Amino acid sequence: MTLFAQNPEWIVFDTSNSDLPKNHVKTVVLGNNQDKWIGTYDGGLAKFDNVNWTIYDTSNSGIPVNTVLSIAIDHDQNKWLGTLGGGLVKFDGSNWTVYNSSNSGLPNNTVYCLAIDSSQNKWVGTYGGLAKFDGTNWTIYNTATSGIPDNNIREIFIDKFQNKWIGTYNSGMVKFDDVIWTIYDTTNSGIPYNTVYAIKIDTNGNTWAGTCIGQKGLAKYDGINWSVFNTGNSGIPDDDILAIAFDNNQNKWIGTVTGGIAKYDDLNWTVFNSGNSGLPGNRALSIAVDHEQNKWICTFNGLAVYQEGGVVYDVNEIIKGQNNVLFYPNPAVDEITIESAQKSELEILNIQGQIIQRQSLLQEKTEVNISALSKGIYFLKVNSNEGIGVAKFMKE
Repeated sequence: MTLFAQNPEWIVFDTSNSDLPKNHVKTVVLGNNQDKWIGTYDGGLAKFDNVNWTIYDTSNSGIPVNTVLSIAIDHDQNKWLGTLGGGLVKFDGSNWTVYNSSNSGLPNNTVYCLAIDSSQNKWVGTYGGLAKFDGTNWTIYNTATSGIPDNNIREIFIDKFQNKWIGTYNSGMVKFDDVIWTIYDTTNSGIPYNTVYAIKIDTNGNTWAGTCIGQKGLAKYDGINWSVFNTGNSGIPDDDILAIAFDNNQNKWIGTVTGGIAKYDDLNWTVFNSGNSGLPGNRALSIAVDHEQNKWICTFNGLAVYQEGGVVYDVNEIIKGQNNVLFYPNPAVDEITIESAQKSELEILNIQGQIIQRQSLLQEKTEVNISALSKGIYFLKVNSNEGIGVAKFMKE
């Protein structure tokens, strides 16, 4: 079943129309099965599966405080939470593990940002320096022990070469290749201000850095040259930048402090604010883009979802012709789960109708491995006593 918004382009979740615990939403991260993990200010952690809300706070879980500033999800689907004053938290779906400055090597209990590298090391940006945690050992990088120029870390982005790009509060942007620290600040580069709250790298290798507090704008660095976009030379609506995200077409979605959000297609700027759109507030703290290209926008006034032409999100896909068979997720990466009330036979066909995989469905829930399939469109064909059902899915 695919749900469309009543409002064709905007949905807003807030405390008045949903179980979102607080309207001040700090961050949103996409999990498997298209779950959204949402960090709030003083409302704890929320999970939203496109239908149901699950709230984790200090009253019903092992989370140590109710303000969640950052979230990262590792290969095993563990949720890592950066909190305001409560340290770093790992949630495996059942158990909560808290790492703080008293029981671990975490240098400070306020964790502004998180990133996970290809070796599953957790990189933790705190008010007291940068930490690397491999699951056992802690390595601390601060101004006294390393080449990092600032202990107040506000952003971490890891590129495809595993370089760590670090945004600091006072000292610009830093690139760390695990050996060398390269500093980009207002004295040695074209970055317009030394407070960096957002960093992303596009498919062309350009680094985009959002500066904040100084009213200096958005910077683009191609490895040689710097370009700066501000309210004086572009259509960007505000010079203080809080968030950067890219969609599948490499449009840049920029979240600002007072100007709402802006879409930049490398030529034109389109601005969405509370006056001209369904955006509930003009401070956009974080932006995430899901598989359907919906933009999930965190504001002080709730969680907004936007899609040009109409918001769409999958709950589960019902196989047509089979009332008691459903599968998820769609799109899928390595596995599809099929739930069937009776024994069935499954065939996976390519777009040409050729059968490329067969499997018996003998349990009520079956995990089907599709990791060997190439990316593209396929069909699931389920044959049971009820008849034959067919559904389309995308392998990513």
